[in-house]
Amino acid sequence: MSSSAAGSRFAHVIFDWNGTLLDDFPLALRSVNHVLAKHSRSPIDADRYREFFGFPIRGFYERIGFNFNVSSIAFEDVMRDYLGVFDPALRDCPLHDGVLDLLDHLDACAIPASILTASHQDTLDATLHHFGLAHRFVHRIGLPDSNAHSKLELARDLQRRLEEREGITCERILYVGDTTHDGEIARAMGWGCVAIPRGHQPRSTLLADGLQLVERLHELQLLVGGTR
Repeated sequence: MSSSAAGSRFAHVIFDWNGTLLDDFPLALRSVNHVLAKHSRSPIDADRYREFFGFPIRGFYERIGFNFNVSSIAFEDVMRDYLGVFDPALRDCPLHDGVLDLLDHLDACAIPASILTASHQDTLDATLHHFGLAHRFVHRIGLPDSNAHSKLELARDLQRRLEEREGITCERILYVGDTTHDGEIARAMGWGCVAIPRGHQPRSTLLADGLQLVERLHELQLLVGGTR
């Protein structure tokens, strides 16, 4: 480990992407309401979206009115309808304020960063290249398919890579996300975790889960420390 990184409690920072670094919430809400309208269901507003959102995504759709066990509507078809609106417009979403400053700070402190997200791998790669950010992350890990299952197996694989190749143990990793699922992943892996309450779940849900919150990405510069 470099002398710069030695000034920090953390030797590696892992970010969720959607809702954490990329402000895609308005697009996600619009895409969900497209699905609801296509299947003759009433739209939901931002508060109800955040109230019901969670992983697995199938459960989210069940909470907003779908019953995949008794209807002719397949979850895979719903996801296809959603992604048909969501994916083409993803590049139009802005980054959250402070993303570039935070990445610059990590670079200056010799603290590498990676991404672990429930976004489809191909979509993640394309979006990161669009923003010119792919080279800023050592590992860029998304799900292998579009059905939005848990990230836990991917997290375990990433931990093995970091420990075997770079000697970074779990307690020296910080995971930054925007959902309780991110908290579940971090707890299962023994990672530190903070959440941004401007993504896909409300502050009340994140606090009830016991997550530490940071209001702005700039605050993470103090949390990770390091020599600048």
